[in-house]
Amino acid sequence: MSSPAGKAQLLELEPELAEAAALSKGEQSLLSSALTENALVDVNQQIADEIASGAMPAITFQADSMNILQAPDPADPSLTIEVQEDGTKTVTTQANQNSAPSTQSLAFHGTFWLRKSSSGRFQIADQQIQILPASPLPAIGLVATALVAVAIVIILAWRLRARQPTLQPAPGLAATVMAATTSAPGRTAVEPIARRH
Repeated sequence: MSSPAGKAQLLELEPELAEAAALSKGEQSLLSSALTENALVDVNQQIADEIASGAMPAITFQADSMNILQAPDPADPSLTIEVQEDGTKTVTTQANQNSAPSTQSLAFHGTFWLRKSSSGRFQIADQQIQILPASPLPAIGLVATALVAVAIVIILAWRLRARQPTLQPAPGLAATVMAATTSAPGRTAVEPIARRH
């Protein structure tokens, strides 16, 4: 099932669009042609939880890469068509009409097992979707940029200080100043002049 024709046949169903629409609108009927068995039970439960909480977010899926393998589902060995997908799930929520919508993008890795229906179309029969942790690279890049900026400032300050001329006293000036400030002025005794009679 790794041929381009096989991929096109599997992707023709676009089950993720049906799942996203069902989750966004809270309509389980939109899943009937796209999901079956465990996958259908799983998404129906998600829809029920959203309805109970009163929050119906708008959900979209964007596939970045996809691989189709011949591998059995550990939970049901009769499912042998496995699709591995990496992509982004975007969830937009709005608390009320007066508040601005909030959008969150989540990277995910999904493993899907397909079953061919009686109509000849493929449906997702089981799925495992893992939300991936956010990459720390943006935060690391910000810290690295700050450290580089601090290092540049330190280097520039050091260079400017090194270029400033150091004032050196003229030879002998320091000794002269020292002698003038530490020795008291000398007094010369004047002998009285004898008067002549």
